[in-house]
Amino acid sequence: MSKKHILFILLTCTSGMISTPLFGQYRPDTSLNYTNFLQECQEFARQSREEVWVVNFWASHNGASLSTLFDLREIYQDYSNKPVRFVSISVDKVRRNWESRLLQYEMPWEQLFLPREADYSFLKNAFAHNSLPGIFLVNQDAQVQRVRDIRELRTLLAISTADLPNRPYKASVAETPKNTDPEINSQPDSDIPDGAEIVNGWITHEVKAGETLFSLYRQYGVKVDEIKRINGLSSNTIKIGQKIKIKKQ
Repeated sequence: MSKKHILFILLTCTSGMISTPLFGQYRPDTSLNYTNFLQECQEFARQSREEVWVVNFWASHNGASLSTLFDLREIYQDYSNKPVRFVSISVDKVRRNWESRLLQYEMPWEQLFLPREADYSFLKNAFAHNSLPGIFLVNQDAQVQRVRDIRELRTLLAISTADLPNRPYKASVAETPKNTDPEINSQPDSDIPDGAEIVNGWITHEVKAGETLFSLYRQYGVKVDEIKRINGLSSNTIKIGQKIKIKKQ
């Protein structure tokens, strides 16, 4: 492991969050869902396209998965002017662990969460792997190849994109529809829910079943760290019925 990887891991593990955002006002793209991804894979297989996919299976608790993220972000930037689609697929069992890592590691590409074991098992038929991370390159002829390491990924990308036009990746019409469920979509919603109180520009939100700090961030547009600071929270865990203060944006 190189010195830059060791430094990256130490910084993220000791601070909990990267202090300086690498991608400006970063908001995770969690609009992709399982059904959409399957449809897009089928569309890709039916017709050749002038694009390449990089698909990464990972988990928030897997050290090998986390150690590759620095390199993946470098590659993502290097190929920002080529039609290369990046998709990370989390196999975490606990959603809040996944949400926490998304904010911590700032991956500015599509993120898919697979809470159901059956969904993961089905995708493993197409993207065969028995360890994490599972990194795959899908070339413009829809041929899927497991990548052994980052060096091989760079080599295969260079070969696969050599004849592709110099233009950023753009989703086709078939890939455009995404899940609009507010519990999945990462864009904040400014609407104030029933039961919330607003006093002098502050919202008092009573936590409901299934809500997390990340879902409150998506709803109100206030960063998780800020919500934790205002409410004196030392962890990302919140409980049903708990009152959370949030500054109205």
